[in-house]
Amino acid sequence: MPSPVAEYAAQVAPHLDRLRLGVTRARYVHQGPATFDLALSRMVGTSVARRSGTDSVVLSDSGREIMSQVRDLGAQAADGLTGLRFHRFDAHVAAWTAAGFTAATIIDLEPGTVHDRIEEDTNERAGLAYAALAPGERSHLLASHATLA
Repeated sequence: MPSPVAEYAAQVAPHLDRLRLGVTRARYVHQGPATFDLALSRMVGTSVARRSGTDSVVLSDSGREIMSQVRDLGAQAADGLTGLRFHRFDAHVAAWTAAGFTAATIIDLEPGTVHDRIEEDTNERAGLAYAALAPGERSHLLASHATLA
């Protein structure tokens, strides 16, 4: 899961001039108000942004540059993970199909033994892509993924 600062930066990037805090805070309610406010205060404290009135923030020039870089890095990471995401999706479809489910019936599957077996099958099928990597390549890939969290 991305850090609150990274999430906030990704939210800010498309709206580089002004951001209404109430709207953004509502979108990230799952982070909790204290976490969101901490991310905001760090951005203001490091001069990435400044408050404008009671409910807006405006990015500085350095803030715009940082947010552009964050947006670009996020796009690169998403592009790099797309193939693996599709591979896992295909593995999941194959696993629930092998268990006798269809797209229409799998959505009603409750947690339990059958669900767990499908997840295990999915993991085995998806793991085949990683098995083709040399140990050093696999370690590099996993370390790269860890930096995204």
